[in-house]
Amino acid sequence: MNFLTPESLRVLSQAHEFARELGHRVVGTEHVLAAILREGTSPATQVLTGRGLTLEAATQAIVTITGRASPYSGMLNLTPRLETIIQAAQAHGDLITPELLLAKIIE
Repeated sequence: MNFLTPESLRVLSQAHEFARELGHRVVGTEHVLAAILREGTSPATQVLTGRGLTLEAATQAIVTITGRASPYSGMLNLTPRLETIIQAAQAHGDLITPELLLAKIIE
């Protein structure tokens, strides 16, 4: 994944970790949004927090919609939507930043 910036790699890694903590077996856009909020310093984080979104609120919404299970330690796949978003961001031609991931999720 040499088309990802170090920041995006951290966000995707944190998204995987967040999904595992919730016991989810796939990583989706909701986990990426939570990971952006968890990261805390990027312009993408500032966009989300500027709209009033917090990690706590995002976590609660994710748990309400998708549930929570025991932490999962197996292999995680990306949801088809997240795969499509990463491919679309890659087709953009630039390195994928957290901001580009956020923009593609919002699209």
